[in-house]
Amino acid sequence: MATTARPAGRPWPRLLAFLVAGAALVPVAEWAVHAFASTSQTRAVLAESGSERHGEIGRISYSYDSVAVTADGSALDLAAAGGGHALTDLDIGSPVVVTRSAADGRVLQVRAPQGLVDLENGAGAVTLRIGGVLVAAAGLWLGRTAPRAWAAAAVLVPLGALLTVLVLPREHDIGTYPYPVQDAMHNYLDPPTTTPSDPNRSTFRVDEVVPIGARTQTGNGTVVTVTGPVQVGLPGGADPETERWFPTVRVPVHATGALPTNTFLIGEGRGRTVRLDQEPACASEGYACYAVPDGFEARYLVFRNDDVAVDLRSTP
Repeated sequence: MATTARPAGRPWPRLLAFLVAGAALVPVAEWAVHAFASTSQTRAVLAESGSERHGEIGRISYSYDSVAVTADGSALDLAAAGGGHALTDLDIGSPVVVTRSAADGRVLQVRAPQGLVDLENGAGAVTLRIGGVLVAAAGLWLGRTAPRAWAAAAVLVPLGALLTVLVLPREHDIGTYPYPVQDAMHNYLDPPTTTPSDPNRSTFRVDEVVPIGARTQTGNGTVVTVTGPVQVGLPGGADPETERWFPTVRVPVHATGALPTNTFLIGEGRGRTVRLDQEPACASEGYACYAVPDGFEARYLVFRNDDVAVDLRSTP
């Protein structure tokens, strides 16, 4: 008795699986390209950093915003390829060094004085690549019974990858930044005892400006004296890796206890300074050390909680 062959069914779902496999392989392919391509470093100042919550309870999602501005005013979207949640701990105005791939301009790493944020190899990026491999494997398995499966895969897998790159572009260069970048006076006027004449302008102020050599009594019981002018670089014994990436300065101080954490170095330029509390060599040698933006010139050391600023341009 003759048997009738079972119809093969429509091939479109199986061919579509090849497109999905190609799309899923994009993160892995990009990672491989970046691993072999050369990189470049761009110095910038962090101009935006934050997150926005969307949805309602039970269906909440977050989007992340992180933009750095270079010396010529060009803006870089640091979170365009994902990983923006890891950048929200950085303070606006902080100096950063952005590592980019020469292959496609992708932002791979963002280095701040506080440490390195590895966007390319962060937990989210690694999870995405592993998931992509699994989805691609499933797509190739489902498509194996399609007519002329190998020929179809050779065409549709690259096509799926190409369509993904075109439909979901992740452009990091976003043009000229249209807003002012945070000034290095860090929301103070010069002198910092000044109150703005514009009632709509919000600034900090101190009650008193003292010269180098004056004793400053702080709220935590410590007496601090700035003993000399600002010096370039870190003291001996400090981590040379910090100076490799950022300009640094040190303020010679004598303190009877721990230096207050709410102490800011402000001055001329753009961006903000970052105190290097992770450098034990600074405290042991009698310095307050800071990573500073390019072109920064120190003016005042501000003890914010104590409403006092030391004029670092005064004569000891």
